[in-house]
Amino acid sequence: MVSLLVEAARAEECTGGALRPIPSDLSRPSDCTMDCIMKTYAKKILLHHSSSIVFKDSTQDGQGAHCWSTAHRCPPIEGESFAQAFVVVPANATSAAAEEVEVSTGTTKLSVHPPLPLISSSCGLLYEVTQYFSSENTDTVFCIRLQTRLNSGDGTPRCPPSLLVFWQGSSPEAHQQSGG
Repeated sequence: MVSLLVEAARAEECTGGALRPIPSDLSRPSDCTMDCIMKTYAKKILLHHSSSIVFKDSTQDGQGAHCWSTAHRCPPIEGESFAQAFVVVPANATSAAAEEVEVSTGTTKLSVHPPLPLISSSCGLLYEVTQYFSSENTDTVFCIRLQTRLNSGDGTPRCPPSLLVFWQGSSPEAHQQSGG
């Protein structure tokens, strides 16, 4: 069931609130992203959390940066609006690892965000990037660069980073549809 939710969320395109068919060449999320999705949706159910959460794997540009489109083509549930965005770097979520991994936009170094109740610490380190995905931002692509400082292995990402997007219901209907 979760994989169907993932695929539906990854389709990203909608017309009048209806998702289009999922392309047959759609790749499966990385193992780290799938593991984080499973743990997050388990917590979401236990905590009766009602807003939608969408995970997106990054794509690499030709220079080693990890990138995502900043366009919000359609909310997972009609009536929801964009709330927050976080980059998840699949590294050990410890203070030592946080010091070993440097995440930047190329011009700005990002700071590790404190853990979120819905997201398992085993998913990795969180970096809030909401401002880069807000309606005021005119860039069409957001990219980050990862650098590890030490070779102990604690800060080395296990998989490419992913984007975690929270959507918030703006109407009672959207809230009820999402299980709230």
